[in-house]
Amino acid sequence: PPTPSNNDDNNNNNNNNNNNNNNNNNNNNNNNTNNNNPKTDNEQNDTKSNNNKLKEISVDGFELKKIDNNHYTLSVTNDVSNIHIKATPEDSKSKVSGAGNRDLKVGENNIEIVVTAEDGSKNTINIKVTRKDGYDLEDLNSIVKNSKINDVEIKINADSKLTANDMEKIKNSKKKLNFSYYNNKKLMYTWIIDGSQLDSPHDLLTTVSDDSDNKKDVLKLSNYADGLFVALQQRNSLPAGAKLKLFVGDKFSDGDSVNVYSYASGGDKLQLVKNKITVEDGYIIFDIVNSSDYFVTMTELSNTEKAAPIEKSKSFPIIPIVVFIVGLCSLGIVILFLVKKRKKQDDQTPIHSNPVANITTAPTSTVTAEPSSSVQNTNAVNANQTMNTAYTNYSSGPVNSQTNGTVDGGYINPNV
Repeated sequence: PPTPSNNDDNNNNNNNNNNNNNNNNNNNNNNNTNNNNPKTDNEQNDTKSNNNKLKEISVDGFELKKIDNNHYTLSVTNDVSNIHIKATPEDSKSKVSGAGNRDLKVGENNIEIVVTAEDGSKNTINIKVTRKDGYDLEDLNSIVKNSKINDVEIKINADSKLTANDMEKIKNSKKKLNFSYYNNKKLMYTWIIDGSQLDSPHDLLTTVSDDSDNKKDVLKLSNYADGLFVALQQRNSLPAGAKLKLFVGDKFSDGDSVNVYSYASGGDKLQLVKNKITVEDGYIIFDIVNSSDYFVTMTELSNTEKAAPIEKSKSFPIIPIVVFIVGLCSLGIVILFLVKKRKKQDDQTPIHSNPVANITTAPTSTVTAEPSSSVQNTNAVNANQTMNTAYTNYSSGPVNSQTNGTVDGGYINPNV
C-alpha cells in the first residue's frame, strides 16, 4: 500500500481542530443559553415586594405592651375567654394569618401572627397573652365597671391597702366583693365588703393577725378563757356593713360552736358580736363592729354587753330641704312685692285735710272765762264760753290768724 504523505496527516489534524472548535462554539452557545435563563428569573423576582412588616397591630378592648417589633404581651382577667386581634400589613400585597378571634385558656397563651410578603418572605410576630386564674387588686377598676361581675374573690397580700379611692369605687358600684389573703395556697381570711352599705370612704388596712396589744386586758375580762385573738391593723374608720371570714381550723374543729367578742381599748367589758357560730370547713364569719380587737372562744362569757354594729350615717334629705328653702324665698319675694305695691298706692292717694286737724294751739293762746266756783280746773273751758286762739294752718303755710271759737260740748268750734 502506498505510504501516507505528511500532507494527509496535516489535513486530518486540521479537520480535528475544526471539529474541536465547532464543539467549543456549541458549548459556548449552550452556556449562553443557560446564562440567559437565570437572568430572566431574577428579573421577575426583583419586581415582587419583600415588605413583610406590620403597619398596625391591636386587640379590641385591651392595650398591648410592646417588647419589640416582633414581641408583645397582654394580661387579662379570668372572665376574658377570648380576644379579637387586628393586624394590618404595611404592604397591601402582603398576607396576614393568625389574626381575628382567638380563644384563651387560663394561664399563658402564645399567639403567632405571620406576615407573608409578595415575594414569599415571612415575618412572625408573637403575642403572649396571660389569662389570670383569678382576680387581684389591680383588676378592681375592670371589676367595678363590668356589670356581669359581682360577689367575686379578689386576692390581696398580707399588707394590702384599699385606698379611699378604691372604697369610693366599690361604694358607687354597690357590689359585694371579697378580698382574700392566702398563705401557701391556704385561705387565711377574707374581707367581705358590701358597696351598698359603705358610708364615707376611708383607707382600709386589710392585715389581720393574732397579735394584739390588748391581750392581757381581754384575758382578764374573759376570766382567762381559752380562745383565739384576732387583731385588725385598721384601728378606726372601719367600713360599715363589712364582715370577716376567718380561718380558725388550727384552734377549733368543724362543728364546734364558738362565740365572738369585741374589745374597745380601755373598756371594762367585752361586747358580744355573735354567739353560737358553727365552725364549717375550718372557717367562721362575723360582723365587723366599732372595734379592732376580737376574741373567739367556746366559752359563753358573763358580764358582757351587746356590740353595736357600724351603722351607715343617715344623710339629710337634700332635695326636700332645697325645695323648702326655694319656696320660702319665693314667698318672701311675693310678700315684699305686695308691701311695696301697697306703699306706692298709699303715696299716690290725695290727702283731704280737716281744718280742725290742721289747727295747732300756740303756746300764747289765752282763754277768757268768768270765774266759777264750780270749775275745778282753771285750764278747763265750759260750754258756751268764748275763747281766742292763735293757730297755724300748716297745710297752707305758716300763717298766724286770730279767730273766735265757741266751746260746744267740750270741743272747740272755730268760726272759720
